[in-house]
Amino acid sequence: MKAEEEGMINVHVLNSMLEVETKAGSIDRALDFHNKQYQLSDLEPTQRSDRLVLEMLVQKRRMSRALAFKEKIESDGRNLDLLSYGSLISHYANHKELGSALMVLKECVNVHGYPPGEQSLKNIRLMCRKLDVEEEVGLEKMIGPDPLFWLRDGEKNKKREMTKRGRRDVQGVRNAVVRI
Repeated sequence: MKAEEEGMINVHVLNSMLEVETKAGSIDRALDFHNKQYQLSDLEPTQRSDRLVLEMLVQKRRMSRALAFKEKIESDGRNLDLLSYGSLISHYANHKELGSALMVLKECVNVHGYPPGEQSLKNIRLMCRKLDVEEEVGLEKMIGPDPLFWLRDGEKNKKREMTKRGRRDVQGVRNAVVRI
C-alpha cells in the first residue's frame, strides 16, 4: 500500500479504523482487525485500542469473550486501563452481580493502585449500602468515602425551611396566614 510505504499509518490511524469497526458492531471483524492489522504494521496495540474492543464486547453483552480478550491482553504483557476496568465494573454492577464487580474492582486497585471513576462505582456503593455489607467488604477502605454522602445526609437530616422537603409541612400554615 502506498500509505504504508510513505509511513502514514501509525497507531492513531489504526485506532480510528478500529473504532469504526467496533462502532459498526461486527465483533469478529473488530477482533480480527485488532489481531492482524497492528502486526502487519509492526505496531503494538495501545491501551485505547484494547479498550475499544473490550467496551464493544461489554456493550454487546459478550462477557465471556470480553474476559478471554482481557486474559489475552494480560498474557501479551499489557494491562487494561482504568476506563476498561470501569466498563467491566459498571456492567457487573448494573446487572446486580456484586461479587464479580468487587473482584474486578480489587484487581483494578491491585494493578493501578486506585479505583476507576465514581461513575463506575456508584452502583456498587448502592448495592453494598442496600445489602448492608459495606463493613464486611471493606468498601470504604478500598475505594474511599462516598463523595455524595454529604448530599444524602443533608437531604435527610438538615432540612431547611426553604427547601422542598423543609417547606412541605409549612406551606399549609403560610396559606392559612395569608387567607386571614
